[in-house]
Amino acid sequence: MKHTLIACALVVAGGFSAAGFAAQHKDAESMHARHMDRMAQELELSAEQKEKIGTLNGTYAERYRELSQAHRQEVRNLLNEEQQARMQQMRKERHEKMSEHHARHADGKHRAHADRDN
Repeated sequence: MKHTLIACALVVAGGFSAAGFAAQHKDAESMHARHMDRMAQELELSAEQKEKIGTLNGTYAERYRELSQAHRQEVRNLLNEEQQARMQQMRKERHEKMSEHHARHADGKHRAHADRDN
């Protein structure tokens, strides 16, 4: 049981902290806009389709944020104080690592994308 809780905590710390960081990142909206533009071009979406997909994306993003917050709280409720403190530290470290990663790739393109686009 203890190992299951720790494994769950690690999954939450790794997965949701990255998602939370992306949602808070100042460039998240432009990243989503670039993705939408690329998808619209490649699929030859009409303006109406693009608008409807954008609305759906916004709706699901909000649902995801709400579900993510609820999940984090439920997991937190299962952890003792020491585990909660460790979880918070893990999330902080993950956030710092993601910040460093984004600072290195401030132009918005990763090496693989830059190579692919050339």
